[in-house]
Amino acid sequence: MDMVRYELDPNGLANVPEFGTVKTKEGFQSLYAMSSYHQAKPADYPAVMLVHGVNDTRVSVWQTTKYANRIMHNSKSGKPVLMRLDYQLGHGGGASRLQQQEQTADIWSFMFWQMGLPNFQPKLDRIGSLDINFRIVGQGPPLLLLHGYPQSHVIWHGVVQLLSPRYTLVMPDMRGYGDSSKPPSDPEHVNYSKKSMASDMLSLMTHLGFDQFFLCGHDRGGRVAHRLCLDYPAQVKRLMLLDVAPTRVMLERTDQHFARAYFHWFFLAQ
Repeated sequence: MDMVRYELDPNGLANVPEFGTVKTKEGFQSLYAMSSYHQAKPADYPAVMLVHGVNDTRVSVWQTTKYANRIMHNSKSGKPVLMRLDYQLGHGGGASRLQQQEQTADIWSFMFWQMGLPNFQPKLDRIGSLDINFRIVGQGPPLLLLHGYPQSHVIWHGVVQLLSPRYTLVMPDMRGYGDSSKPPSDPEHVNYSKKSMASDMLSLMTHLGFDQFFLCGHDRGGRVAHRLCLDYPAQVKRLMLLDVAPTRVMLERTDQHFARAYFHWFFLAQ
């Protein structure tokens, strides 16, 4: 995708005889002309989904992430630019049958969504002053699934088939994420407090007719789930938290090792 820097890839030097090198004027001009990244000019781009195996030893994953960012920055259409990163895959040849089926299902689902097929459209309902995007599927008692940062409701796609025969799954994008409303912040950050997000989620479940429900939160969704239980204990029948530890405990135990490993936490707090 970024042919100008392709020589830096693990497999880059092997392609110099075919594509040329940036070390010559003619080679640079040729590579620049064929570089998808550099030719992605401002335009009305269609919806895009890029697919990459993170363990690819031939084409580095930064190629795809840079290109996705470029398209998002230059697209005037407002249509989505998605990345499907599979942490179990490489260049593609070693994919199992299940991995191939999962990737194909995601690609077709993306196309059906963009083609407007009814069963593949996200559901956007007005909840209070916000539009909340969510999916609901399955049968049985309601189970509210809250994603983490920086994900959306799509993070649950891998468990839907396992859980939907037993539970009615409600999978929203919380405010500020995905296709849900993104209200402006305020000096006290109340609009993006876990308390406000928890209130949104209770209102959504009430809107759907669920007075009580099971609750599962991942990462920042776990923080929202915790707040929801504190504020509305009668509505939550059971709680499960995934990949999250109490913030207070983490900060009380902060040392140099933790601060270096999770430096971005301190940027997010500013």
